[in-house]
Amino acid sequence: MRLKKMFEAQAELANKIFIKHHLRNNKGHQLNIESIFYEAKDLKHGANDLPCIWIKKMLECIRAEINEADAMLPWKHWAKDKIGEKEFPFLDQRARLKMLQVELVDIWHFLMEAMVCAGMTQADLYHLYFKKHEVNIKRQNNGYNTTKKTEADNEEIATN
Repeated sequence: MRLKKMFEAQAELANKIFIKHHLRNNKGHQLNIESIFYEAKDLKHGANDLPCIWIKKMLECIRAEINEADAMLPWKHWAKDKIGEKEFPFLDQRARLKMLQVELVDIWHFLMEAMVCAGMTQADLYHLYFKKHEVNIKRQNNGYNTTKKTEADNEEIATN
């Protein structure tokens, strides 16, 4: 139920942004997330089709948010830096941790929107998550490493 509310809230936000910025679909009509979702379901996946255009935009946003989160993390193992000290020196450590969490939520926002643009529902996410989780468990139980890696188990998920 909570995941459904998150997907609905993200769709509402996307639609609000589309309206605010007067964004149009390929036919000149007001763009909305539902039209992107249904194009994805109708397998319209060419370079100029809405699902691919918007998934690419969301991935660009995700990369930017990952970079922001990554910049907050100390990387010198010999240094005594803590999360976010450089970016937010005026905040205490709890607030800096919360800032990192906010960046991770930003990634989740864009990821959810990309999922919708790919024709996924929260039920699809739930189902695919546990299918992939099962694959990951099997891989670990079978001594997974890059020399043994194939995409056969992922292809099985995709074709069932």
